[in-house]
Amino acid sequence: TTMTRAIGASDAKPALIAEVKALWLMFSLQLIILSVLAFSASRCASARQLILLCSLTPLLDTLLCLKFLGMFPGIILLTLVCLFFWAGAYFLPGRA
Repeated sequence: TTMTRAIGASDAKPALIAEVKALWLMFSLQLIILSVLAFSASRCASARQLILLCSLTPLLDTLLCLKFLGMFPGIILLTLVCLFFWAGAYFLPGRA
C-alpha cells in the first residue's frame, strides 16, 4: 500500500515500521470484527456466540503482535483476555 511504501522509504527504524504495520492491521481487523458483531447482534445471536466473536479481537491482536513485535508482556495480557472470554462463554448457562 501507499503507507507501507512511504514508511519503507523513510529512515525509520525497522522496529517502528513493524509497530506501525501491526497497529494498522490490528485497527483494520478490529473494525471488521465489530461489523460482524453488529450483524450477529442484529440477528439475535446467542450470548455465547457474541462472546466468542468478541474473543477474536484480542486473539488476532496477540497473533499480529507476536508476528511483528515479538514476545513482550502485552502478549501475555492479551492471551489472558482471550482465555477469560473463552471461560466466560463456557460458563454461560446453556439453553434449556
